[in-house]
Amino acid sequence: MDKSLSVAELNSIFDAFRHFESSSARLQEKYMALKREVAMLREELRKKEEEIRRSEKMVALGETAAALAHEVRNPLGSIKLFVSLLKEELSGASEPLELVCEIEKGIDSLDRVVSNILGFAKDDASKKAPVLVNSIIKEIIGQFGEELKKRKIRIDFMPDGERMILANPESIRQVFRNLIQNSIQAIKEDGLISISTKFLCEPVSKVEIFLEDTGGGIPSHLLGRIFEPFVSGRKEGTGLGLAIVKKIIHQHGGEIEAVNSAKGAIFRVAFPCE
Repeated sequence: MDKSLSVAELNSIFDAFRHFESSSARLQEKYMALKREVAMLREELRKKEEEIRRSEKMVALGETAAALAHEVRNPLGSIKLFVSLLKEELSGASEPLELVCEIEKGIDSLDRVVSNILGFAKDDASKKAPVLVNSIIKEIIGQFGEELKKRKIRIDFMPDGERMILANPESIRQVFRNLIQNSIQAIKEDGLISISTKFLCEPVSKVEIFLEDTGGGIPSHLLGRIFEPFVSGRKEGTGLGLAIVKKIIHQHGGEIEAVNSAKGAIFRVAFPCE
């Protein structure tokens, strides 16, 4: 014989069902939270593994670069000495002297390539000290005085108030030396390089540096790859100057980007401030 459920029994069943639904929802939430946490841990592990691989590659590259520098620079130094002596011997003969000067330029170019390879393999980000950004930029601009005059290139420097970053001073010098050199080489002669600095305090304190030139810009097919090693828009370029710039900036927690303007290229660099 069928027995009807009482109101109390029905309420008890409904309460149990609601409790089951509530527990199921909480379990689902916990499962999703755990899934997100596992995904985050996997991503963190992937980044750590990538960091270790990159570190191992840099160690190997550093060892290779040091061996290369030793093997190349020793004979290069001897050749440079002989060329210097030859220049003295040919001081009165203009045509042979021009050829010797071209050889000397080639030697200097090879020496710069070796320096760039060593610079790319080196990690000096740990040797940090307080650095005044505007002062460093002024110093580097001064180093290009003769070349700027010879090429009829003007640099307009518009600094904001002086700001300090914690960085390796020589590495920061190399960043701006390479960027200015890159713009000079792009312009060739009779042009303008504009450099400005700006301090931002929100959402985080950082100093931004903008470098704009009238060098015609970066070829469109290279714009997205201009900071990759051995990628250059110039036939005579090594493709390491801007790669070193990016590496140093990232080692210091900064960022860099490049875009084209109507007359040339614009580089934006940002460093976290102290």
